[in-house]
Amino acid sequence: MYNIPKKTLGLDISNSAITAVELLHKKDKLNVVNYARIELEPGIIEDDCVILNKDLFKKALIELLKNGEKGEFTSSNVIISIPEEKIFTHDLCIPEDKINNEQFIIQSAKDFIPIDLTEAIIDYKILNNDSSKKEIKLNFVATQKNIIESITKIISEVDLKVVFVDIDRNSLIRACVNDFHKIDNDFTVISVNNIKTTFSVNGDTGASYSLDSNIAGNYFITKIKESLKLNTLSEAKKFLNDLNSDPNDIKKVQEILQESFNELVKKVSKLIKIAESQNSLKINTIYIIGSHSRIPGLIETFQKAFSSIK
Repeated sequence: MYNIPKKTLGLDISNSAITAVELLHKKDKLNVVNYARIELEPGIIEDDCVILNKDLFKKALIELLKNGEKGEFTSSNVIISIPEEKIFTHDLCIPEDKINNEQFIIQSAKDFIPIDLTEAIIDYKILNNDSSKKEIKLNFVATQKNIIESITKIISEVDLKVVFVDIDRNSLIRACVNDFHKIDNDFTVISVNNIKTTFSVNGDTGASYSLDSNIAGNYFITKIKESLKLNTLSEAKKFLNDLNSDPNDIKKVQEILQESFNELVKKVSKLIKIAESQNSLKINTIYIIGSHSRIPGLIETFQKAFSSIK
């Protein structure tokens, strides 16, 4: 698991909230040992990672860490992720004899990455090695240093240490595929969250395709509010939270949102077709995750649309 400590704290930072999940690696299992979420006022965060009001962000983070579902969080090792739109990436073909020459790799990438690489945090990984051409294919990744440093500085001020930074899409993939759950085929991750739904098609050779949609949790809640003629979004959220197993209410939600679910199916179908045609991928598994992945009718719609895929 990339030398990540046995006990870690994952932080999900968005414009509207901070969510924390504390994980413990114990023997051959990964256990969730604590959880918390705190809502943020508008104007504290923008672009899901840029901190506008450091004092209010720090105050919210301190309150979050003291009030987990199981009490105060105890881990000081933090993992964070950065939105896809703040990351610049490009695939490079590098001569075999230059693979250990970082300056050569940076020079090769600079014409394709639209930020100053001297003021960036960079990383790259090998996708494949074509021995016949004596070339190595790399995926080169860069993000602005000031974004990462701003977050890590504030986190350090509350006695936490950032041990790993990832891209949102990769962190979602890693949540499904890790040392405890390994797969050896091509797969799709669909993450249905508050602001957006993220689709990621991934090949076991390293090929990856992604797409976002604003049809997500907040969109669903707004549709329910309008359809049921409720006064506020809070009433719509409460209606969803109180669903339990009432078959009439569940059917009502499915009918309201079915058109939206169908739109999500169209988007992921299009992405899968592109990936399969360009890289000969064969999707065997679809993972549906995220804070709104259990909304009635969503999983059933995908199961019906992709009946041959697990």
